[in-house]
Amino acid sequence: MTKKIILFLAVAVSMVFTSCMDTSNSGSKNTLRYAGDRYFLHVVDRSTGNAVNSNGATTEFVIHLKNSSMAVSMRAENWVIGGESVTFTIPETEFKISSIGGVTLKSGQLITENGVTLENFDLEIAYPMSQEPYTWTRLSFTYKNYNVSFVQSNIFFYGRTVSQASNPAFTTEEPVYGVSLNPSSMKAAIYIANAQFMEKMPPQNISLSDLPLVINNNSFSIHATDAIPKIGATPYPNYVMKEFDFNAQFSGPASCRFVCSEQFWTVNATLNPWVIPQNNNGNGGSGTAPAN
Repeated sequence: MTKKIILFLAVAVSMVFTSCMDTSNSGSKNTLRYAGDRYFLHVVDRSTGNAVNSNGATTEFVIHLKNSSMAVSMRAENWVIGGESVTFTIPETEFKISSIGGVTLKSGQLITENGVTLENFDLEIAYPMSQEPYTWTRLSFTYKNYNVSFVQSNIFFYGRTVSQASNPAFTTEEPVYGVSLNPSSMKAAIYIANAQFMEKMPPQNISLSDLPLVINNNSFSIHATDAIPKIGATPYPNYVMKEFDFNAQFSGPASCRFVCSEQFWTVNATLNPWVIPQNNNGNGGSGTAPAN
């Protein structure tokens, strides 16, 4: 991944977290801190099926790597659930390594330090454990009569993009898709870094804005009949992306599909979540990639 692509995505979509490293004799601690505008809660009333999107204050996840064990703790402030403001702290709890190389913590019933009962608790964090660190958080649980999902407002996806522009089709894994969700306006923006849909097409950084957003119980979708791409500040109406569809599960997997009106070819992408690597010091938020 080139620094140019990373910088484009960092400018286009704000970083979703701040990260702090604390190393001592007791091990190392990595804190992922989400400000209230960096996520939203999708809250579903189990009795009626009605859903609302709400915000909370700062939410922190602390991953503690000790000599003999690994633990994760969490603090959520003023989460609005069913009209109630809920604050809770989860003490350090041992976790397992997930299939994506991060943290996973599941519990049928979890009692917080201040006595809040959370059922069907399911947390997964992909965080700095490898050469190319990830920072992506997924959380769902049941509180009283409500199913709650923690959703990042800004998510990055990578995967395989296939363009049916010729025979054989053109396939690439270079593009990175950045998605910015606004649950208040129910609009979304998408940024495609290193976009290339034909072999002779030079890679471009493309942005789409003001796209209609639909949030479902476990997923979100973005659809536009005609989406006009921009490169920099310049729109390209002759290259309209027709029937643009972006669909993603809260749990991660996503897909993107559209038809280019000028060239009459179809693009399909199969994607997974990924967030900008951290800087060379191990801290997030700089928007720069590790040195190649």
